[in-house]
Amino acid sequence: MESLLQKIPGVSILISNVIVKEFPSISLFVSNLNSDENLLVNTVFTDEKGNKIKLKENIIERIKTVFMSTDSDKKIVQ
Repeated sequence: MESLLQKIPGVSILISNVIVKEFPSISLFVSNLNSDENLLVNTVFTDEKGNKIKLKENIIERIKTVFMSTDSDKKIVQ
C-alpha cells in the first residue's frame, strides 16, 4: 500500500485536514487508485499502532465529496 500523500499531492492536504479534525493520530493509505469508485472501497484508515479505524459515515461522505468534486471546487474548499 502506498500513502495517499505520495499519489495525489493536490488532494492529500484537503483529505488530511478532513480526517485529522476527527482523528488526530490517523494515517490514510489507499491500496487502489485506478478509479474513484475503487478508491474508497480499498481505503484503509489506521492509527499510529497500525490498528484499523472505522470511520463515521459522515466522514466517508465528506471524503467522497472531495474526490467527486471538480478541481475548482477543491481549490475553493482549501
